[in-house]
Amino acid sequence: MPSPQPDKLSSPARVIVPRKVQWQWQIQYACNYRCPYCVFEGQWPNVLAMDRPDITMQRWLDAWMRMHRLYGRGDIFITGGEPSYYKGFVDLLLALTDKYYVSFDTNLSWSWENLRRFVKTVGHGENIRLDTSFHPFMVDLQEFIDKASFVKDSGIQYVCRLVAWPPSLKRVNEFRKAFDKAGLAFVVYPFQGVYEGIEYPAGYTDEQRALIQERTGELDTDVSNREQSDYVEHIINMDRQSPKGKLCRSGAIYSRVLTDGTVYR
Repeated sequence: MPSPQPDKLSSPARVIVPRKVQWQWQIQYACNYRCPYCVFEGQWPNVLAMDRPDITMQRWLDAWMRMHRLYGRGDIFITGGEPSYYKGFVDLLLALTDKYYVSFDTNLSWSWENLRRFVKTVGHGENIRLDTSFHPFMVDLQEFIDKASFVKDSGIQYVCRLVAWPPSLKRVNEFRKAFDKAGLAFVVYPFQGVYEGIEYPAGYTDEQRALIQERTGELDTDVSNREQSDYVEHIINMDRQSPKGKLCRSGAIYSRVLTDGTVYR
């Protein structure tokens, strides 16, 4: 874990930039979707066995409040599975956003009742963001757009994402036009995995890479979405660019928290 104390340097002339600790929290593996490109596909029985329903929400909150006392206001990125299916999720968000900036992945498969409750209860501040994922094999396009539009119109930070699984590439322009028509920020994420014996993203053709990256730069105009374009740029080029010689502070300011409370730098 990063030290709660400022870095100690021998030279008093050095200025230390305050660190903001970032956490990725795998809140649960349970998910109501079964997407063919999911990293857990084919492993669900073993994956679901790793969930820890015996760790109560209050116990998690106690831990996060302890981290806040040690490291101050940081960023928590909640992922899954489908985080919104965690019991008491809205109440959990309400407590966390008082101390942290919180973003979370979601497939937006919420009922309208739950979505409205979320907006009314939590979606009123600047400390929350929805990274919504559109899965065309699991949900109707218009239904997803209607819910994403409701989130946007409520003034909540958001982005809409699509995984560039090879069979989905032929419909990218169709999807992009639909999200554009609705005025929704839309980004295509590179697929990371193997399809028909080809490993991606290395297996993308130059034409496919251009399709994935098309208009991604437009997200740079929105500070809250800039990380999305940076992520796409990094993943799509990870097989062509070496990190050798580049500075990295991941082990100092970034940690990953698993469902059983295990923490990795």
